[in-house]
Amino acid sequence: MTKEHIITLVLFVALIAAVGAVDRLYLAKIRKELDDETKRAQQLEGRLRDLEETFVKSDPEDVVRIWSGKVVPWQTAASERTEFFNMEGAFDIEPIPEDVVVRFYYDTPYDEMLGRIWQDINSRRPIYFPVQVIGADALDPDQFYNRGNEATRELAEEQLRKIAYSGYVVLTLLDLGLSYIEQLEVWPRRTEYGGFLEVWTLGIGTQMTFRELVEFLERLRTSDRYFTVHAIRIENLNLMTRTPPYLQVQMLISQARFLEEQERREEKADEEEKEEEEEEEEEASLASRAR
Repeated sequence: MTKEHIITLVLFVALIAAVGAVDRLYLAKIRKELDDETKRAQQLEGRLRDLEETFVKSDPEDVVRIWSGKVVPWQTAASERTEFFNMEGAFDIEPIPEDVVVRFYYDTPYDEMLGRIWQDINSRRPIYFPVQVIGADALDPDQFYNRGNEATRELAEEQLRKIAYSGYVVLTLLDLGLSYIEQLEVWPRRTEYGGFLEVWTLGIGTQMTFRELVEFLERLRTSDRYFTVHAIRIENLNLMTRTPPYLQVQMLISQARFLEEQERREEKADEEEKEEEEEEEEEASLASRAR
């Protein structure tokens, strides 16, 4: 075999190898995609034939109109529920500037928020508070300052939201006809109905006549926002009076807010993170006891 024959044979083998490599790396992938698209086209053609057989005597516009008639009520119901489970503005606060030392700045938004809330209350109707109920569960400026290194931006925003929510509650109760509040306790928030609702329960202490109580409960029942009365306690401290007595009334009332999908995901992630932290703390405690 001559040298030219050997070179020709080597080139021929190399060409075959190159063709095989191209087939494996490129053509095989194209053939697979073509097979997949062919199968998909066959499936779509089968579905089209099924639709043609099912709706052979139907007008497409009629089908679309009937289907839309079924979908729209679902959309309307979802929209109505979002409006019903709504606490718009309950936790709104002004952003804290970036260029301030929060520990020394906290008293400014604290005083401004309380001032705006009381101005709004006094502009509506007379109302009497024998105790301070606006922001009662929030840290005052001295308490916040004394937190030292714990006086963070996050803590400040948390306390300001407590003030905003208590103001929102009082204004809501005022709109519902309540004019006397001697006690207001906000319970920790919770989620219900598979995480779709964020629920806040309030403990309210007040005085009113029986007629005023019935009217108040009726306003809650017919409100365009969600309210639930969990429990109510009534005491008559003036049995001998000839006029309708003022009753001592204590109630547990809940409000709820509809959580959007993103908020539900964040809520679920926070709960899972909290559970992991609790498990780690429990494991650390058990390990410490074992030593």
